[in-house]
Amino acid sequence: LSGQIDFEPFFNFKVFAKIKKFNLKKINLKKIYSETVNELPNKKLNGKLVIEFLPKKTDKKNKKINLSFQNGDIILKDTVFKFANLDVQINAYLKKYPLYKDLSYELLINSENINKFLKIINLPENNASKKIKIFTKGNINLDAKKFYFENITINNKDINENTITRLKKYLDENTDYFLNNDLNKKNFYQFFNNLIQFI
Repeated sequence: LSGQIDFEPFFNFKVFAKIKKFNLKKINLKKIYSETVNELPNKKLNGKLVIEFLPKKTDKKNKKINLSFQNGDIILKDTVFKFANLDVQINAYLKKYPLYKDLSYELLINSENINKFLKIINLPENNASKKIKIFTKGNINLDAKKFYFENITINNKDINENTITRLKKYLDENTDYFLNNDLNKKNFYQFFNNLIQFI
């Protein structure tokens, strides 16, 4: 852990941390989500937090979280992590407006074998293509729990409007229930299972 804190001419911080391993079961994701969405935007923080997860022998590269704070806005840039066997990269901007908070984002998901993930969440294999690349760009009204999509592609092909409408409907109607439950691995897998079957 290293960093710098400045108090003049205004409060600003830079913190860098390297983590060899952590136990996801001991991390209260629900509390982290609540603090990030409901508390931090009100604190008008300015600074930067970088968390680097040192790779295992089987990983090709480090996983990293890059967070910046600008007067209460929260920026997630070039953040890379692994979920099950999915490689996930995300850029996001959480901005607080007078009446609501908005999260705009770009999400890229890659997998060399999507069937491994489908097996984990108890769904049948995809015989059409094992390798998959999913890109999503959009925004979320965090107070209303409403999703809006600008672009969704799977293996560089746009998905049709009917699928986008169904995806929006599922997320609008189910995300709040999901977030009010424990944010653990089991519930994440169940959420994706239901989502894929729905669309």
